[in-house]
Amino acid sequence: MSKAMREETTGHPQVLIRQHRTEKELVPIAAR
Repeated sequence: MSKAMREETTGHPQVLIRQHRTEKELVPIAAR
């Protein structure tokens, strides 16, 4: 898992940031 994350971070850091953003936005929505 850490290997895939590392590859994604070095390959497309923007994609990871985008996913993190969506997760953070989905967290409050799911909590509701």
